[in-house]
Amino acid sequence: MPTRSRLIQSSRVAKRRRKARLRQILFLLCMAVPAFAIIVGLTHLNVVHITSVTVSGNVTTNSSDITAIANEDISGNYFAFFSRSNAFLYPKQKISTDILNTFKTLSTVSVGEVNLHTIQISVTERQPFAMWCGATPPAGTSDASSSSLTTTSSCYFFDQTGFLYSAAPDLVVTPFLKYYGPLSSDANANPIGQTYLSSTTLAGISNFIEVLAEGSTTAVSFSMPTATEYEIDTASSTKIYLDPQHSFTDDLSNLSTVLNNPTLQISSVDILQYLDLRLDDKVFYKLK
Repeated sequence: MPTRSRLIQSSRVAKRRRKARLRQILFLLCMAVPAFAIIVGLTHLNVVHITSVTVSGNVTTNSSDITAIANEDISGNYFAFFSRSNAFLYPKQKISTDILNTFKTLSTVSVGEVNLHTIQISVTERQPFAMWCGATPPAGTSDASSSSLTTTSSCYFFDQTGFLYSAAPDLVVTPFLKYYGPLSSDANANPIGQTYLSSTTLAGISNFIEVLAEGSTTAVSFSMPTATEYEIDTASSTKIYLDPQHSFTDDLSNLSTVLNNPTLQISSVDILQYLDLRLDDKVFYKLK
């Protein structure tokens, strides 16, 4: 068994070791605090402090509104210590995300450094592809019967991706086609920020309508009366029915067959009351 003297000696050794560890900890703290203070100070140096924000690529969006968001994001500190306006630490991704979330009219936002004091925000604004004017055409009205295209405050511009980004102005005449149909989210929610149709579908519709225009037929609206039916109304009051499951290439082929068949003697879609292209191997139509 250990003697009393050995126990006392072991206790003294343990105390010395604890004191040595404590001194080491205190030493490290004494070194860490100044080092931390130096690092914090470096993030606040004027030589790496962002003082200017420039904006390019915007036409309808105010530069001051964009810079206000950037300045808000670079104000203050991370964890109450590290400067958010430091040229190496500023929240680049947050600035980009906040601007996109605020301005639905922008499709892309790029943030980069011009130098240690200036950041450049480059934006791309969405271009109107057409107008979405509701889930269904207004009751008792027909876009097809009007010779000029009109818009109301209930219409919204969307781009080629189908993204609704802005209310359409209250114009008397506009070159944009009216589209009707359900959106990607709740019909009662704000349409801005929602998606109408996919870019592939919109490209197919646009191509079909361009072919109609080459034959002097002007489309004025596109709608989806049911989940299995597309409808195009023309300025001459002709209705064209398409199947969403069919390719637009096949629809154009069937349209060409009708117009180029000498037996049918159909020189233009405008002389038809309707043209039904929903069946694979048959085309139905009715003369006015």
